Amino acid sequence: MNKKLIEIKGATEKTLPILSDEDAKIKFNKGWTYSNIYSLRALRDVYLVLKYPFKKDLKTISIEVEKKVIPESKDWNERKVLEYLNALVNFQLVYQDYSIKSEVFINSVINSDISTSDTFVFKEIFFSYFRFKEISSWFINPSIEFHENYEVLNEIDFITQSKHLYFYKIENRFYNRLINNIESIKYIYKINDELSHLMRFCEVYIKWGTYLKIIDKFNLSLIDFKTDIDKNLTLVYFIKPFKKFDLVNYIANKPFKNRQISIPELIFKIVNDFSFSVESVKKFIINEIHSNDKLTFERTSEIFIIKGKNSIGNIKDATYLYPIINNNYISHLILRK
Repeated sequence: MNKKLIEIKGATEKTLPILSDEDAKIKFNKGWTYSNIYSLRALRDVYLVLKYPFKKDLKTISIEVEKKVIPESKDWNERKVLEYLNALVNFQLVYQDYSIKSEVFINSVINSDISTSDTFVFKEIFFSYFRFKEISSWFINPSIEFHENYEVLNEIDFITQSKHLYFYKIENRFYNRLINNIESIKYIYKINDELSHLMRFCEVYIKWGTYLKIIDKFNLSLIDFKTDIDKNLTLVYFIKPFKKFDLVNYIANKPFKNRQISIPELIFKIVNDFSFSVESVKKFIINEIHSNDKLTFERTSEIFIIKGKNSIGNIKDATYLYPIINNNYISHLILRK
């Protein structure tokens, strides 16, 4: 694939809208509203611990959590437990005194894998908690004027009305800039430097959304896009339900230069047109290869894809746009003559 240049220089910067801590305090009577919880299993398990009959003060809760909940990364301590308790309060699952407010995770067991019924609870939180909704509203319209009405938006609005966003980082380990198209860039939307907590919460938002299969994401460097500011863009978008279509006809109507078609580029075009999940598109391509005599494929080795990357996360990211057939990565689709 030829390198494709995205021109960002010269675009006007605008600040992304978000309720200030002061306004959130007045509007929702909440203190700290950025619950930076990455582990959904741990959040569920702390909630389940609170269902046991014991004195609900931080010290006692911390002791009970440490006894009952296997940590996924760092060991439990009072500060970490408090962060999870505050999140449960923010998400309306428990009261300020840590008594149960919403009866959820009815059949769940501490330390078990997240179940399908568990995901329904987390999806409800994702689509209802106001901080998540604020970020979700950016996908429809990242303007200050639109943000004034973000509260009325619901799951259907986000899935049907959302557009693709392209996140990137400027002198930060978290995303702090985004654009909402890559063809003709008028505005760059930024998170102000003093809002580092919002930058981190955006990472939490994307972690929740991708885990729950509500949103999908991948880096455009996988399809040889680069920017004139030397920054990689990550495409993030709400997933729409997959609908089967005529793949051969789709390819015939796209400006591919030859019969040998890069599968990452093909997936990008399909995602760009339909917002299907990457996994559903890869499955569809594999099924079409097996069932359509007009299609065949070329394999490639993992070593040529990962290019020296050796962590599990980096390998997963590098191979994300490559379907697998018989334990081989598929790099190109070929239209038979």
